[in-house]
Amino acid sequence: MPNNKFGNISSEKAFVANQETHRFVKFWKKSHKIINWSLVTIFLIGFMVILFVSIFPVFSVKYRLASSSFEKNIENKILEDYYASTNPSSNLPFNNLGDNKKVENLNDEIQSELSRLVGDYGVYVARLDNGEKYEFNSEKIFTAASLSKLFLTGAYYNAAESDPALMVNDTMLENQDKVEGNGNTYSEPVGSSYKPVDLIERMLKQSDNTAFAVMTRNLGLGRVTDFINNYGFSQTDFINNTTSPKDVGTFLEKLYRQEIMGKDYTDEMIGFMQNTSFEDRLPFYLPGVKIAHKIGTWDGAYSDAGIVYGKSGDYIIVVMTDSANYTEAVNAMRKLSEVVYNYFNG
Repeated sequence: MPNNKFGNISSEKAFVANQETHRFVKFWKKSHKIINWSLVTIFLIGFMVILFVSIFPVFSVKYRLASSSFEKNIENKILEDYYASTNPSSNLPFNNLGDNKKVENLNDEIQSELSRLVGDYGVYVARLDNGEKYEFNSEKIFTAASLSKLFLTGAYYNAAESDPALMVNDTMLENQDKVEGNGNTYSEPVGSSYKPVDLIERMLKQSDNTAFAVMTRNLGLGRVTDFINNYGFSQTDFINNTTSPKDVGTFLEKLYRQEIMGKDYTDEMIGFMQNTSFEDRLPFYLPGVKIAHKIGTWDGAYSDAGIVYGKSGDYIIVVMTDSANYTEAVNAMRKLSEVVYNYFNG
């Protein structure tokens, strides 16, 4: 990547601009016996501002910013506005649903809208009061990405019920634990000491990859795999990082019903899954609605899975993808979440 974060800047262009500035100053000295340095300074500042804006088009929504150029949320907003402005009749799902249109058949709507998008989609929706379900490719195997952190956390709390030392004893950061990506733990020094609950919070709120590695090592792969098998998540492979929308949805339902761990640990885990660093998918169009959720992101694999506390009843919603287009996938999750909420609470 070039040193300049805004794109390739022509050094020749900058050199010519610099020459022009020097020529102007030389001319000014020749033609004026007394130089008003205040005016010269104002002119030069104005000239440099114009030059800067013309060379660095950072204020154009059509310019795709480098990730390091701005805060991520600002970058996403600019790119989102650009996408909307340049694709008015794009293939985004659920565009046909206005505020006044009621969905008559949720299964048909989900299938018809998602089947035309790039890549594979899987959806699992289940009401928690009456068991009503809506599914699309719900048993298909997808890349779990960071949804695997749900299974690790469930396994850890479950084990801690019979082995309280797991939640009491501090654990140390080792060099082998460091995994780049989300979270603060990666940048902290080897030998740092943590309470397990703090690492769990980082896993769920920040999707911290290094915290995930530490907790996996602390609990052991065998215990995580045993937990997955014992609870019947037959489409989930923790080691190969795969799962299905149905397995994730079933996990969330068992969590909701306190079938994995007791009330205190359940409340703690659900609390960590709210107001996360990633509220741009399922919660996006549901401001003020309580949602406990976990996202997953990998190349082409974008997901979000959560418990939604609706005014007319609570429900599970899981959306997973593979080989998907990022913009389509994120907008699909946002709109589908809104459509399902309105369907249950309209």
